[in-house]
Amino acid sequence: MSPTSIRPPLRVSVRLVSLFLANSLCPVGVSFLGFPLAKMAPPKVLFMTKPPEDSQNPPAWIEEFTSLVGSGMSSLCTPSALGCHYFFDEENASWEITLFTGRTEVLGGAHDGLIVPSSTDIDVKHIAAIFSDLAELKWHSESQNNSSLGPFLSFVGEVGKQRVVLRILQDAPDWAGPGQLLESNSGDLIECWKS
Repeated sequence: MSPTSIRPPLRVSVRLVSLFLANSLCPVGVSFLGFPLAKMAPPKVLFMTKPPEDSQNPPAWIEEFTSLVGSGMSSLCTPSALGCHYFFDEENASWEITLFTGRTEVLGGAHDGLIVPSSTDIDVKHIAAIFSDLAELKWHSESQNNSSLGPFLSFVGEVGKQRVVLRILQDAPDWAGPGQLLESNSGDLIECWKS
């Protein structure tokens, strides 16, 4: 096989696995802590600012864009909402949009207080196709970046007439808290992030 015929994978898995899940990964259609995954709500995008009190409605195109990006992300075990932080960088005339999946915290029972990170597949080809002109696509490991974002995948380019820097974080920022609570007695999910 020649080097030019080798193609990189089109899907990148960002698996965030706690020690608890490392011993009991959840295949689709089975259960999480004994509760059927069918009870898990489908992910939706929730817009946040830091601090949350400064929240305002995003422009309509950002809602559409993040919904399209979210359709290229699938949770593998504990579906959660997608958090979104955005702002317009006037100096660079670009929109910075950061997406992250929420952690799940177990409420009650033997696993009370357990924080379960999200486990997400990212369809890089799908997300790249949303850009009308993609100038840059990079994975930033923790050691490569000097920010508090941790590891993330970035896409830089044009979306329609807008210049966009999209970051998909490996972990939700600490200020976001858990995205949902899993009630151990009923198996119900309680959303913590409100739209």
